[in-house]
Amino acid sequence: MKRVTRQWVRKAENAVAAARQLLKCKPLLCDEICFHCQQAMEKYFKGLLAELGLPIQKTHDLIILLKQLIPADQTLAGLRVGLKGATRYAGEYRYPGLNTTSRQARAVFQRALKVRKEIRNRLGLPDKR
Repeated sequence: MKRVTRQWVRKAENAVAAARQLLKCKPLLCDEICFHCQQAMEKYFKGLLAELGLPIQKTHDLIILLKQLIPADQTLAGLRVGLKGATRYAGEYRYPGLNTTSRQARAVFQRALKVRKEIRNRLGLPDKR
């Protein structure tokens, strides 16, 4: 695995760990959980792009990143579900006016775990928790 890929994976794992810890907080810190889950998915996608030698756009848009990966691996298309909404957690929900719910936080965490599992599998990494 390329060094830069390992760096992206480390950042992604840190974001998953942060979201996992935040899920234990009372009251639940929903906006923060959603943000870290979006960040984890973004970094996992960018890690796979790096490993494949593909350009990495400076974007938080998960759909754009996934579209870059699909030509190299059509089976990734199944990860598209929920990415449009998850992309919004990178910016829109970070400011006053919009708030996430506990349902959104738990759902996006599960989505992030699915992306994590699929990308780690393609990178030849174990699906450790």
